[in-house]
Amino acid sequence: NMPPCKASLFWGEKQREDKRVYLFGDCYQQLFRFRGASDSFSKVVDESRHKLKLTGSFRFGKNIARYATAILQVSAKETILGLATKTGTVSKHSESMPTKGTVILCRTNQGVFNYLMDYQPETWYNLDGRQSPLKCVQWTSGLEAFLNKEADSFVYKGEEFRAEAAIQDFADEEGDSELMRYLILLRELRKREQSFDDFLEYVQGSFTRPKKNQALDDYDGVVLATVHKAKGLEFKRVVIYDDFKFHMIRSRGEVQNKIFCDEANILYVATTRARGSSICTLKRSNATPHSWTQTTHVDTNLFLYCKRTI
Repeated sequence: NMPPCKASLFWGEKQREDKRVYLFGDCYQQLFRFRGASDSFSKVVDESRHKLKLTGSFRFGKNIARYATAILQVSAKETILGLATKTGTVSKHSESMPTKGTVILCRTNQGVFNYLMDYQPETWYNLDGRQSPLKCVQWTSGLEAFLNKEADSFVYKGEEFRAEAAIQDFADEEGDSELMRYLILLRELRKREQSFDDFLEYVQGSFTRPKKNQALDDYDGVVLATVHKAKGLEFKRVVIYDDFKFHMIRSRGEVQNKIFCDEANILYVATTRARGSSICTLKRSNATPHSWTQTTHVDTNLFLYCKRTI
């Protein structure tokens, strides 16, 4: 996940010192290409004298490993073994599943919002310690009023918008993730006939930090996080939320290759955070409205697909 500039500085320093370098990493956990990170070390790795592949993990057992392998198979034809003594479990989501100490992994911050709206847990905690990426920014009320047809236009960064689609196009073209995030959120709240202020009040009122020295596995509520925040961590029980692009994984790369690999990596990292159990939820019927995901909205369950594959 190192940007090319940092990589060139790193290699230049090591070449001047003429030192032997050991690289440790997993190319299938590369998640930050969207932020400018690239395969900075791929050429060096290809030219290395000795290469040892990661073939197993002591974090999880064979059942979770089979699920992770099913994801790897669609993008890289790789296999990983689960070396933990406990086999672990992979199952579908159940409304009656326990929530105490459960970590809900989402693909994006919008997934975190959707979970809070769908399930409204009494107690929750965000993995990075913040209440939420949600805040009341200056233009939120104006956007909400426009979407609810209480205003004729919406002004943002000197631009005046009179059509909802124009706002989405602007956010997509400018890469304005914050505007896109609030646009999607406010649309969802509009469907539920809920105001932004009421939702914000709930989010802030239900957020509770763990007790001092309390492990997340023993937390009394649910822990929410994006996969990017959870990278490098492990948890006893993980729920993979339904905002992942499961239909991309099923397509076996029938979209632009790098995007497909990135989505497979995100799901692979989510699955391999679990020590004991990994639960896959059902796919929502609505897709994130970005220009490069113009595909049929398919309700699929990746768990069932992987079960058939393995």
